Amino acid sequence: MSTVLNKAGPNTAGGRAAVLVLGDYQQSVVVVRSMACAGYRVIVGQSAQRAASALSRHAHETWPHPEVSDTPHFLGALRQLLDARPDLGCIFPVGEADLIALLGAHEALARRVRLAMPAPAAVEACLDKPSSYRIAAELGVPLPAGQRADGPASLDALIGSFGLPLVFKCPDSSRLIDGRKALICRQRAELERWREPLRRSCPLLVQRWMPGARHNCHFAAAEGQLTAFFQQCVLRTDQPDDTGFGVEGVSVAPSPDLQRHVAALVQRLAYHGVGCAQFLVDDATGAHVFLELNPRLDATCELPYVCGFDFPQLALDPRQAAARDYPAGRRFHWLLGDARSVMRQVREGDAGRSGLGRALARMLAAHFRAHLRLTWDWRDPLPTLYLYGQLARAGGRRTLRAARLAGRTGAQ
Repeated sequence: MSTVLNKAGPNTAGGRAAVLVLGDYQQSVVVVRSMACAGYRVIVGQSAQRAASALSRHAHETWPHPEVSDTPHFLGALRQLLDARPDLGCIFPVGEADLIALLGAHEALARRVRLAMPAPAAVEACLDKPSSYRIAAELGVPLPAGQRADGPASLDALIGSFGLPLVFKCPDSSRLIDGRKALICRQRAELERWREPLRRSCPLLVQRWMPGARHNCHFAAAEGQLTAFFQQCVLRTDQPDDTGFGVEGVSVAPSPDLQRHVAALVQRLAYHGVGCAQFLVDDATGAHVFLELNPRLDATCELPYVCGFDFPQLALDPRQAAARDYPAGRRFHWLLGDARSVMRQVREGDAGRSGLGRALARMLAAHFRAHLRLTWDWRDPLPTLYLYGQLARAGGRRTLRAARLAGRTGAQ
């Protein structure tokens, strides 16, 4: 069954059709704003913790629900909601956890409501890195050199065979390496620091490191045909090794090579919906390799949104007319992620006084030269202010714990 909203739009006989937004992420605020501006009644899903996106003036209702990780209870509550709300016309899962929770019930749910997500087969192929790499290889898309380590012994053997620097990833995108999606070890000391967490995380993909910057290619595709493409370069992330979430980036002109690769991938997957393909690009040589294809909106989808590419709307109907051109050189900054990164470096002792000063100066410079501050809107400030408040409270609690620990140590 098609997962695309029909051309009739949001108006129904009983009033505005409702859209349920699942998942409270950085990009959820953009989804809420986009859906409301298109005339939909926006219901924000909310588990035990308050959803920042529910504080948006564009959110009309909240729906308290069990954690999506508790799939049976979550799906049971979702069915009850559908029974009670005949006006609910679409479910919009924003994050990977939300996509995964809906996969098993996709067919049954699609009979009752439209789902703003790609088909299960495409989602599963994207989330399983070996599958997506195999498809990319068949299509001639360049890949990083690497192999799979199924256990500690093969991990040690591959490290010895490849040598440093190396990149480590979990084959399943939903798994992490000690809280990280990827890990780069350039020096022997870094490798020794992470050796035990790496062994515990097996199986792993072990890849040779390649210089370059991460390029995020936001796209929409209808029945396997590319309908919209927007490219940005990640200038800096919240991790010292350049993995992690982008905190500073810039729009760049579309690369014909990357656009061709994305078009080939979505055609092979019969992809219908929106997503973000990531590549590593060495600007000095032009060499590039495929990193992954995320079957969802990227966390930085607000940059294309303000440049005229409404990817949340394209998730509902990727066939609709989309912008073709956009300005290159538009910068974004994610102050919250940058501040969290600085606080983590201080907490873990990774930044001395001079290092902290450089990090703060870099953060302020990025903030003031940015054309876009992610999530922030003077007309809709509460979601971002709430997140800043959470960060301040968390920092205060950690400072208080450190002071108490220092007091107990001094009293001994």
